[in-house]
Amino acid sequence: MHKLVNGSQTTVIPPFKNPSGSAGFFTESGINGAPSYPGADWFNANIAEFQSVLSAAGIGFKPGNFNHLSLAIAAIVKIHSGTLINFEKSIMSSSAFKNTGKTISTTCSLTVNISGIAHSYVEGASVQAPIFNIGTDYAIYATENGLIASANFTSPDGYTPVNSRRIGGFHYGDNRIYPRSFWDLKFRPSVDDPRGMVRTYQGFWADIYLLNTTPDLLGTSAFNARIADGASTPKKPAVWGGDGTEQFAKFTQYIATEVLAAYGKRLPNQHEFSVLAQGSVTGHAAGTDPVKTLFDSKARSLIDCEQVSGYLSQWVSETWGRGDGVNGYGWQDEDTDGKGQVYSAGTEAVGASFFGGYWDGAGTAGSRASYWISEPWSSNSTISARGVCDHLSLL
Repeated sequence: MHKLVNGSQTTVIPPFKNPSGSAGFFTESGINGAPSYPGADWFNANIAEFQSVLSAAGIGFKPGNFNHLSLAIAAIVKIHSGTLINFEKSIMSSSAFKNTGKTISTTCSLTVNISGIAHSYVEGASVQAPIFNIGTDYAIYATENGLIASANFTSPDGYTPVNSRRIGGFHYGDNRIYPRSFWDLKFRPSVDDPRGMVRTYQGFWADIYLLNTTPDLLGTSAFNARIADGASTPKKPAVWGGDGTEQFAKFTQYIATEVLAAYGKRLPNQHEFSVLAQGSVTGHAAGTDPVKTLFDSKARSLIDCEQVSGYLSQWVSETWGRGDGVNGYGWQDEDTDGKGQVYSAGTEAVGASFFGGYWDGAGTAGSRASYWISEPWSSNSTISARGVCDHLSLL
């Protein structure tokens, strides 16, 4: 039953009256010969039942249409039989989208379920794009009127989550689209939030930007954000008990690992770092602390990761023991944030490395520049971090 729209309606459902008598049926000759009457409660109950069916089927209500129930029944049958088309693409080995300059199109044909209705888009279909802003992530939506890109990750302007479906996205960086940032529902980073990442060649995904100090607010990869390091430590993520204001006292390898893990990411190992950082100009360094994430083509990698070298060194995941395996071992009360002591051959017997080189490293910075002098509990204003994660490809 459609909602009432004739000027006599109320926008909030009134409280239901107490029922009278046993549930029954309409009659033309009830008490004292009077016919039954439905009343507002009966009509409102029917409207609520109608809405619950549409909700279960994912069908949006459209005034003037009189096929809602037939669409809902068909969708519910498909849902329970496993035959409902959700998101299908004709090519699985790449993202469903590509760009030529600032023009975006599909790399393959697509079929997308939007509120129970299947919509198809041909290979080469164009994506309507807004005026781009630098350092911004954009979502790609399927609608009944075509494909639309928007910086709004809930729905594009003029649409709602009922009549649009987010099916992919990309990043617009230094006045251009970063082509390796394209993702879709079946070709994407293996984390909940795919924004601000690019994929290495046939491999893993890496954050475009260095980790910032407010990842709960901005995500782990954001442009023009204050960089997390030993002097500007990140706020503790909510999943680890953070309250939105509490900051870590240091930025150790332990903390970098813990922060990234809150978002399903990890530190790269040394080989992964050299891959994601490949292409930056060897020996180039910023000269001063950059403070925030920014663009510098000389410190940009081939896959468009920013500030990979010559800005802040970045923790990698390796640790190793410096002892000989026999002599001088004992429990060391190192700074593990009160989470246990370290059994090693002295206070500097566990090594941890960082890569890329920092702003004062002119002549030495680069994609394979490395430091092997610190420990996992070290913290320094010249050391930051960058997250990576695996690739997810769904059939």
